[in-house]
Amino acid sequence: MSERPCKVLVVDTDPDALILLQRVLEDARIDTTVTWDYTEARTLVENNPFDVILVGDHPAEAAKEFLTDACAESSRPCLILRTTPSERDAEYFFRFGVTGVVPKREPVRVLEQVQRYWHAKAA
Repeated sequence: MSERPCKVLVVDTDPDALILLQRVLEDARIDTTVTWDYTEARTLVENNPFDVILVGDHPAEAAKEFLTDACAESSRPCLILRTTPSERDAEYFFRFGVTGVVPKREPVRVLEQVQRYWHAKAA
């Protein structure tokens, strides 16, 4: 019997990033749900057992509110998707319980982070 796939939620207001990340994650056999609506994302997190949550950084206030509410209250790792990540950005988001910062325009790096968390959890 095969192990269950990793379940990932991607929340981002950039439809191009959503489509690209969904394709890359699903090609790697990761069960992927995407939304560009933070309200819908909250409902999804409340009602689904996601293993990893990827959160876009724009709009900043919506991302911050989502992180402090949905991600902080869950036991799931939250990664921030940044267009241009920097150390300063990472430090800011780590204060909200974020476990990593990855560039959303580099879907292979996003996939590597997700797989790293998934394999660590399975070990």
